[in-house]
Amino acid sequence: MQPSPGHRVHRIGAAAVWACLLCACVAEEQPAANPPIVLEPRADAIIDDAEASDAGAGPDDPDTSAADAALDAVACIGSSCDETLCSPENPFGDCPAEATCRGGACVVVDWQPEPFDRDAIERDLETIWARVDENYAAFEAKTLDWPSIREIYRARLAQAMSRAEAIWIIVQMVSEIGDGHTFAAEIESCATALPYVQNVSDLGACLDEDEAGVFVYDAQPGNRTGLQVGDRLIGIDGRSAEDAVRDRLAQPRCTISASSPAMARRAALHSLLYRGRDGELLHIERAVDGRAERIDLVAAREDALRGCDGRIEPAGLADYGAGVRAGRLGDDAFYIWFPFFGSFDARGALVDGPILESLRSAMRDALDAPGLVLDLRSNGGGYPSVYTALASWLYFEETPLFGCRNKIGPGRDDFGQPYTLTAFPDPSLGFDGPVAVLINARTFSAGDFASGFLGWTGRAATFGEPSGGGFGSAGTVDAGEAWSVGVNTTACFDLEGTLREGNPPPVDFPVGPTAAAAAEGRDAVIEAALDWLRE
Repeated sequence: MQPSPGHRVHRIGAAAVWACLLCACVAEEQPAANPPIVLEPRADAIIDDAEASDAGAGPDDPDTSAADAALDAVACIGSSCDETLCSPENPFGDCPAEATCRGGACVVVDWQPEPFDRDAIERDLETIWARVDENYAAFEAKTLDWPSIREIYRARLAQAMSRAEAIWIIVQMVSEIGDGHTFAAEIESCATALPYVQNVSDLGACLDEDEAGVFVYDAQPGNRTGLQVGDRLIGIDGRSAEDAVRDRLAQPRCTISASSPAMARRAALHSLLYRGRDGELLHIERAVDGRAERIDLVAAREDALRGCDGRIEPAGLADYGAGVRAGRLGDDAFYIWFPFFGSFDARGALVDGPILESLRSAMRDALDAPGLVLDLRSNGGGYPSVYTALASWLYFEETPLFGCRNKIGPGRDDFGQPYTLTAFPDPSLGFDGPVAVLINARTFSAGDFASGFLGWTGRAATFGEPSGGGFGSAGTVDAGEAWSVGVNTTACFDLEGTLREGNPPPVDFPVGPTAAAAAEGRDAVIEAALDWLRE
């Protein structure tokens, strides 16, 4: 974000860097610095449960087939079927493998009682709470009682039995703000803790959901799980798919930041097939041709991660560099996708120069196309300079886009003067055709702004699902050497003056991924955009 016209800062870029480093955002399949975990099938890998479930079809239910009974049995995995399983209603129930039932969710924890400096960690909580209180810009857009949050987490901290548990309590406290640009991360634990919510898979397949539940939307041919695109997952680790999502959201990790519940849920879904524990046993239950199958696998080391971004890439795209993928979609449109409003240099720093050149090149190739599809799904944000460049190529006159105001003091009303972000046309490059922008709940920060202003001004139509709602920027605040704390110090609003943090605008054409389309290799969101462009 820019705190004032013409003054470029690295706030959104810094947030995107944290999002990538702490959540291992991977845009495409690429080698990992530390080899991740994949899973090798056991000798008894595939187990057909249909025959074992045949007894479910009793004389009073003659139309119930063995397959239906099997699916019912597998779908019943979770707290709804067995009261001994951990659930919000049974917070001390059983959990699979190495997980522990805490707070109604199965989580992997190492919180053995240990001596730690309780006074120091309590001072950390007070300092971090105060820094957020003084610097956070979007309290007006939230409904939480921030002083009450401090009291709640003070009480929880007093019960902590280990330093790791105490750190997690502080991380959760800051996450109550519900702002993807506002987070607390304890540096030492982040260097060693396993980050469970990663939007990648080390099993060679990725998951999403439609109205009928969780399904495989992307799978590497020959992946070790045997999962195929379109497979419907009914259970994971002996629990229902829904319980598995809930458990993943509750899993202790380096930090938490999301501006909407939908953004947090989609991140959890896209991370469900990330393991990361050598020797761990995994059970997957899927529905195949009306039968329930169980796949048992054991974690083993391998070098590749698969990025899970919720899209099915069209065939024939070219690599323009800096993460930009683009190409013609038949005679109807030119398609552009990129994972961040920036790219990472050799040192791992987010920079804007290379992607600006790549996007300029792609936009030049789009000039003779009748329409443009700008795919911002799962785009994690980055530099304002990138979306202002896009605006300069899509608007042909000076156009107000949105407004902001910056927090400049510790009081709730200590703001600078509002200012307006404006598009200034680039006379050397301009695309004047219709534009379709594709978004999902993981479209964040600069992705929120770009899709937002293109929709507000009527320059584009949006397709997909509401974006993540991260309308702000992250400025770091001093909370001591042990912590990195980011706080959204910018409150932004649309052209009607509505504060947008955590409040993404509705999409023009709501459409989500479906298992049926994925199984046929089709991306339902791209198809909807192309239908609109043809009209």
